[in-house]
Amino acid sequence: MEIPYLDDEKIKKIADSFRVKFSDNSIPVEMEEIIELRLKMYIALSPGLKYLQGIDMIIMSNFKSIYVDENIYSDETQKNRLRFSYAHEIGHFVLHKDIYKKFGIKDWKNFYNIQKKNLIKKTLKELTNKLIFLRDIFLCQKIDWKLKKIKY
Repeated sequence: MEIPYLDDEKIKKIADSFRVKFSDNSIPVEMEEIIELRLKMYIALSPGLKYLQGIDMIIMSNFKSIYVDENIYSDETQKNRLRFSYAHEIGHFVLHKDIYKKFGIKDWKNFYNIQKKNLIKKTLKELTNKLIFLRDIFLCQKIDWKLKKIKY
């Protein structure tokens, strides 16, 4: 599956546009509110998701729900971690909806079976690199993002 190239400026514009449309620009960004109220997605608690799959959460390919590990969701010390994970999953929706739909993930058990067959691991890894940048821009919008070359 070919992943279209998006440079950092394009991703920044996408993140800024999404934030303007769905957020009130407050910090911290209320990701659960955006997901449930603005995007009309359901947050489903899933016992053992982290233990069984090694992931905090996963968005379904129909973009109607996000499964979240119940223990992490219930742990007050994990709220900031959850915010980053939510932004990461919404990044799939924002950056490459068409590609993610093709994965056909219906629930986390289905994801496990797909992943076990190595059908999407490489593609997910490629998609994740750009999601990290999008997530950070979206959640930390007050920072002036200037890319600098580091000399060693």
